[in-house]
Formats: sequence, C-alpha cells, structure tokens
Amino acid sequence: MIHNSIAVSLEFGLQVKKYLEHFGLTEGDLSRLINSNTNKIQDILSGKTGIVLNSAEKISNVFGLRYFELGNPLFSIPLIEYLPEETQKFIEKRKVRGIPVINRNYSNDIAGNLDKIINESDVLHFPVTAEEIRLRLPKEIRDTIKASRITDLLKKSGRDKIVIQVDKRGKEFLFQLKEFALGKQPPDK
Repeated sequence: MIHNSIAVSLEFGLQVKKYLEHFGLTEGDLSRLINSNTNKIQDILSGKTGIVLNSAEKISNVFGLRYFELGNPLFSIPLIEYLPEETQKFIEKRKVRGIPVINRNYSNDIAGNLDKIINESDVLHFPVTAEEIRLRLPKEIRDTIKASRITDLLKKSGRDKIVIQVDKRGKEFLFQLKEFALGKQPPDK
C-alpha cells in the first residue's frame, strides 16, 4: 500500500506531538534541541510541510530514537532516563518553569517594529543583512528571535514589494529598499 506523503507527514507530526506532550516539552524546546526554528517545527507538527529523513532523524534523536521508531505509533515511548542528557535537562527545566504564556501580539510586535525600521529609518537605504536589521529591533524582541525570522517577514506579501534581496554577503542575503536598489540615491547624511 502506498501512502500519500501528506498523510505520512501528518502522521509523523502527530507522533512528535504525542512525545512532546508526554514529556511536557514545547515546540520551542524541540526547535532549540535540534537547532531549528519554531515555525518549521509547527509546520512539521501540523503536517503542513513534508519532512525529510534528516529532519525526522534529528527530531527522533531528541527522544533517543531513530526516525522509524518515532514514526511507529506502536513503538513504546522510552522512559526519561533513556533519553539523551540534553533532552532530560530540557524536561527538568520545563517542569520547573512550566509552559510559557504566549503573548498573542508577539508576531505583531516583530512585524510592527520591522515596518517601523523599513518606513522610518535609513537602515535599508544600503544593502544590509537580516541580522543587521534584527540588531536594530528593541532588545526585548531581538533577544527572542533569529535573523531567519526577519528574512521570512521581509519575503511576505507587501514587504516584498518595498524591500528586495539584492545580493549575498557570505551565506547571508542582503536586503535593500527597492527604490534605492534600483538607482535612487540615498540622501547625504
């Protein structure tokens, strides 16, 4: 029997959710444990995106398993003492701290502050990286996000008409206001 890849992705996502709930971990905890971002984890958990074997293996390793073990609904959830040490530490921290309260305006704060940088500063008159933009955000926001979040927001409909990717510096993309990238001269400082 051939399984539809969406159904398989959704099934794997449900398995991961089951493990997170069992151990009291959050999507954010998992993203930190595999060095990813929460948006990607949310997409995997919802089945919104297909999962490649390397990612499935990374996630499974968090629970001391291989991808085919985690993906098997009949496979027993391991005891906490059999989990990798780093995962055990996250579980203990989560027990002490509890589940964080989500600020419902969190993404609006990021987007709103990014729009302020785009519209009210000269930062994007010249090519800059997402990291350089992130560093211009208020400390309470910049300390909670990665530059990849800025890149994602810059590529969203609306902003992508104002700010464009113009080049690369090493592995990082450079962004600039479209009007300046297309030849308008920035004002003298």
